[in-house]
Amino acid sequence: MKIYIANDHRGTKYALELAALLAGQGHTVEHMGTAEEDSCDYPDMAQMLGERVALESGGAGADESGVFGIGICGSGVGICMALNKIKGIRATPVFNDHIAEFVKRHNNANVLCFSGDTQALDDIKRYVQIFLNARFEGGRHERRVKKVMALERL
Repeated sequence: MKIYIANDHRGTKYALELAALLAGQGHTVEHMGTAEEDSCDYPDMAQMLGERVALESGGAGADESGVFGIGICGSGVGICMALNKIKGIRATPVFNDHIAEFVKRHNNANVLCFSGDTQALDDIKRYVQIFLNARFEGGRHERRVKKVMALERL
């Protein structure tokens, strides 16, 4: 799997640790965020991440394209909001095991978003593994995802 990770200053520690963990598992990982803790803007990081994931995935989910992203900011919400402004991106905050699985199975998400301030790194690592092990179910869910993607034209 090709995994892109971007973060602002409040997600630096988690982003670097996730990148090392996922690379150690054999994934191709590119850290696009800041490696510093000096203040920077999450929309800039979201734009870099979202444009790369959208380009390489063609808007497809991780199962079909072999590409997905991880965004980390203080809350996980700001970077998610910015990512979802980019055509072809289906970003979602992930905050429990159920969501980690179902955003793949039912929503075919292609970017996961996390909080560098309120989530534990061990939980985030588990959520990423759950996501990677889940599979998009297609069928009625594919119809719904296509409807969501059609909203980008509005």
